[in-house]
Amino acid sequence: MKHILLALFLLLSTTASAQTTTDGSVPFKKANAILIQTPDTGRVALRRLASLLQERGYSVDQLNYDLHSLSTKPKTVGKSGLVLSVTALYQPAGLLLRGQYQVPALNMSVPGVAEFSGMEGGANKLSFRELETIGKAYYPEAKLEYLLKP
Repeated sequence: MKHILLALFLLLSTTASAQTTTDGSVPFKKANAILIQTPDTGRVALRRLASLLQERGYSVDQLNYDLHSLSTKPKTVGKSGLVLSVTALYQPAGLLLRGQYQVPALNMSVPGVAEFSGMEGGANKLSFRELETIGKAYYPEAKLEYLLKP
């Protein structure tokens, strides 16, 4: 009887801890967007992000102050040949970063979405880590929040 109660207790405590929600300050599986909490206004934030992206070798494709959005042309990231396009949207909570990638060697017909999944060094996670690096470089003191967006 003691063994059954102990097993039940362990099962319940494991289930309870697995259901604990994250505060968004650490990446969780399938997170596909990063929110940079910044005090900057939309125009300032987008201008600053555009400058940072250009320093990192990206070419800004579209910068629309009226729609509070920015997108880059695809850029090769790392040695794997992965090509990443970054999009950003300013909203009252901060800058929302997302990315889409292609791996030319795989002849992908549909771009992949940068997300925190798969193996470290795999296309999903490599592209997500690049977005994370951009977020940390944008505002080192800022809190990054990880999100799952449709």
